[in-house]
Amino acid sequence: MSEKDEKVSTDIIARQHLSRLAERLLANIGGADDLQRLKDMTSTLAGNPPLRKNIALLIRDFCADHMRPEVKKFAGLMEMKLLKHDPARGAKGWKRDDDPQQHLARLSVILEELAKALKDGNQVGLKAADLANHAMMLADIAGELDEV
Repeated sequence: MSEKDEKVSTDIIARQHLSRLAERLLANIGGADDLQRLKDMTSTLAGNPPLRKNIALLIRDFCADHMRPEVKKFAGLMEMKLLKHDPARGAKGWKRDDDPQQHLARLSVILEELAKALKDGNQVGLKAADLANHAMMLADIAGELDEV
């Protein structure tokens, strides 16, 4: 079997598994086995953009209830930091940025601030959320979040 045939075969099997998983999650029959299968598929198919998109949509739409509590709490910190800047920039103000390099440069500055916060034991979560927000903005500007 050629590499191309193997990839097509893997894609077909993955789509079938994804379809069955979606049906089970929709029917509220999901659980630890489904989450493990989803993790396995995500790892296996990370290099396949159409399937990666489908898996991301599935996670967003059907697995939010299974999201780790730490992820939900951290997302709350991220949103809190974004809300702080809304009066000046507006919600999704980063979408107006033509130069993603400013976010990349800002990551270095925030990383230094995070290291200092960690050393001081002060506002580590907020600095980490700020770092994550700028990484999210870069992903969004690059179009990676458009269909998720």
